[in-house]
Amino acid sequence: RVVFGAVDVHPVRRLADDEEALNRDISLHQARHIDRSVADALVEVAVPKERVGMQVDDEQVAVERLCFRASRVRWGVEHPIGGAIDGTGAEQQERDQKTRKNPTDYRQGPFHPGAYSTALTWPVQSLIGGSGALGSSGMDRNAERNPESARGDWFIDKRCINCAASRHVAPGLIVRRGDYSVFDRQPSTPEEVHQAWLAAELCPTRSIRTESHLRPPPRVYPHALTDGVYLCGHNHRSSFGAHSYFVPRTNGNLLIDSPLFTRQLVGPFEEMGGISKILLSHRDDVADAEKWAKHFDADVYIHRDDRSAAPFATHILEGDSPDEHTDVGDGVRAIPVPGHTKGSVVYQVEATYLFTGDSLTWDYDRDGMRAFRDACWYSWPAQKQSLVGLADYEFNQLFSGHGPWSPWKNRDEMRTLLLELTERM
Repeated sequence: RVVFGAVDVHPVRRLADDEEALNRDISLHQARHIDRSVADALVEVAVPKERVGMQVDDEQVAVERLCFRASRVRWGVEHPIGGAIDGTGAEQQERDQKTRKNPTDYRQGPFHPGAYSTALTWPVQSLIGGSGALGSSGMDRNAERNPESARGDWFIDKRCINCAASRHVAPGLIVRRGDYSVFDRQPSTPEEVHQAWLAAELCPTRSIRTESHLRPPPRVYPHALTDGVYLCGHNHRSSFGAHSYFVPRTNGNLLIDSPLFTRQLVGPFEEMGGISKILLSHRDDVADAEKWAKHFDADVYIHRDDRSAAPFATHILEGDSPDEHTDVGDGVRAIPVPGHTKGSVVYQVEATYLFTGDSLTWDYDRDGMRAFRDACWYSWPAQKQSLVGLADYEFNQLFSGHGPWSPWKNRDEMRTLLLELTERM
């Protein structure tokens, strides 16, 4: 048992969805996946304000501090009551390191199975400072400010995995330099500050921060992109920062792919009528779909060829080509597009919106569409053929997992642009 102040971790563990979470090295990202009841317990009974030096309602920091302390005890770096020790924890760490590609490389994404981070991250760093056994010597250097970011309060640290998601909500303000996203300039208008918060609350590694430790405004997400489509934000690292979308519908709201399960979204979703159906585009972007399904008692759809990634799915989609679509109700079609993965699906809503997962995206530089050949896991020829077949379906606007959403265009133009993409593939 790990004692944190007056807190015994053992009973708290039982509240966690993932009981193995406190048995391995826990990073900021992993700490965010613990069930919110853990945070509530910490805030209400376990985190004396004078002991931690923070506002009692800051449950996120409470969880991170608990997990940081648990990980140090796990590795034998610190005794449960305090102070550094040697012994079985260090030996376990050495054994575990042999099974990992690089346990301290936070940039390893979902395409590097088994990669975990032992990084210490920003609220932890700001709280523990450099004093005592919890000094800064153990800090992950990747959590430091990227010097390529513009000078000023806002910055992006080197844990950035270059998923590009932040650049989609703050175009021009956040840009790519090398293998990272950085601030090209400091936000200077209310609109730019809002864009910075959209980026910060969306970033899967929580790498977008301020030197002054500003707190986000209330309800940054869900963020309306157009009439009837909301960006969820809170992108999940296991899906390499893929976007997910909330679509209100008369006969039950849709969640298309999954964000992180967090009460920052639970409340707004509940106020908007809950979630009736979770539509998964493919195996890579399942993320916390099971948690959302349990909370809202939602049906979950996934294609049979990707079902192993979501064994909890309640509806298995069939079909091996776009002409074998499934009507899932309320004007929504599931269209098989094998290619990126064998079980990839796009969802057409009212012949107006097309949710494409990772099968294709929008390219503002080209003012057209693009697909990712270097991230095609099943078959590039099959993906090309699928997109040729997809051109038979009408839509005005495209929303993808990796990449920006398109502007509104007439349906004939969208069909032309899609066929132009297939000619380039």
